[in-house]
Amino acid sequence: MNLLKIAYYRSFAFRLIVNPYTLAFLLLSLIEAKYFDYLHFVQLKESPIITIIFMMVFYLFLFWISQSAFRAVADEEILQGTSIKDKIENLLDESNHHVVLISPYFNAGSILIEKIISAAKRGVKIQLVIHSHQLGSHELFKVYQRLVSFGGEMYHNEKLHAKIYKNEKWLIITSLNLLSASFENSIEVAFSTDSRTLQKEVSKLVSEIINAEGTNVVSEGDFSLNVGYCIRTGANIEYNKNRPVETAEYWKSKKNPAGNFCHYCGAEAKTSISNPFCDEHQSFNSNDNSAASGNIDSKFERRK
Repeated sequence: MNLLKIAYYRSFAFRLIVNPYTLAFLLLSLIEAKYFDYLHFVQLKESPIITIIFMMVFYLFLFWISQSAFRAVADEEILQGTSIKDKIENLLDESNHHVVLISPYFNAGSILIEKIISAAKRGVKIQLVIHSHQLGSHELFKVYQRLVSFGGEMYHNEKLHAKIYKNEKWLIITSLNLLSASFENSIEVAFSTDSRTLQKEVSKLVSEIINAEGTNVVSEGDFSLNVGYCIRTGANIEYNKNRPVETAEYWKSKKNPAGNFCHYCGAEAKTSISNPFCDEHQSFNSNDNSAASGNIDSKFERRK
């Protein structure tokens, strides 16, 4: 058994023992043993239904007290600025079982993306929910490919506006999208808690969002990618396999057809105007080879 499984089972055992239900049961047992033991033993034989109802009502009362106690000792914080991003990073680093990231807009930057993928590699189930408008993003498409390869899931909904981030212990409800620009430039606030009661309530809400009408599992075919990469500079340009290089760069390089980046995904690769794709995306290079035929200069005349 590896260390990850040991840590998970220890965490599960702790949650199984330390919770309001167990505390209420222990209180009931102690009170029964101290005050009602013999009395209820006699009553259980004479009027079992009344005795059982009394004990159930008493247990519910003790459960309410226990739940209030757990809420009182819950670790809760109001966060703002970069501390929100730090908390989300810690949430990913400390996760053992699952992580839910509900963020309508997603361009989280390399550090946070690597933490998401690292958690997925550890066997943590990642569920990422985004707005449907994000399905035109090449960056998100690259995250999608890596995420699903490690068992992660991505969903989209055109009405999504909520921002919720949670693992098996921590819950963050915030105004912050997972956008690197928001981390640095926007005024954002967040509420963070490890309250088991709120975790349970928000878990139901997350389930409702994922199973809501209009929420769909993202597949590779859902992406509408009209943004490409210049094969010489790697800069974003319009996706057009017949013109995969910036016009100015083409003439500046003295019409050099060679490239260093994939026009589709932006990965470093040996490419050219006639074959602008890396090995992984050769399927996008059709057999007609129209980019290689005719006068290549004419393809750049209008933007010279």
